[in-house]
Amino acid sequence: MSCGCRNSIHKGLGELNGVFGVRVEPQYDRIVIDHTDEVSRAELLSRLEKLGYELLEEENLQNRTK
Repeated sequence: MSCGCRNSIHKGLGELNGVFGVRVEPQYDRIVIDHTDEVSRAELLSRLEKLGYELLEEENLQNRTK
């Protein structure tokens, strides 16, 4: 993942209401999103798809909200 990819992920997800933190971990092919219940998992995944990314392993998803 390049710096451009990180920036587009941060910006694209950060624009969603309820998202208050995004951490991109390219060494683990992982994106950690801190969010409230105001935004759903489906909305997050849809935004990532629109940004050109896809979910690799759904079983690794954790629902950690504030």
